[in-house]
Amino acid sequence: MLDEGKPVGSLREGHLLSKVFNDRELLESPVSKLMEKSFPVVDVDDDVNLVSRKLRTSPAVLIEEYGRITGIITRQDLLDTGKNGG
Repeated sequence: MLDEGKPVGSLREGHLLSKVFNDRELLESPVSKLMEKSFPVVDVDDDVNLVSRKLRTSPAVLIEEYGRITGIITRQDLLDTGKNGG
C-alpha cells in the first residue's frame, strides 16, 4: 500500500484470508486494520544480490526510482528468472 508514493503497509493473500477466516467482522474493517508492515525498498540501481538477501526475510521487495515506487519483485519472480536461464 502506498500513501503519496511512499510505502505504508502490505497485504498478503494468505494472511488476509487467515485473519478474515478467524474474524468475519474484519470484512467490514478499513484496509489499514488488516495491513502488515511494508515490504523493504531498494533503489532501481541496487545490485540483485541485495534484492536476493532482502527476499530471504520478505516475500517481496519494492523498487524505488527517483523517490517513487515503480515496481515490485517477488520471490516467485526470482524463481521464474532461474528457470529461464537468467
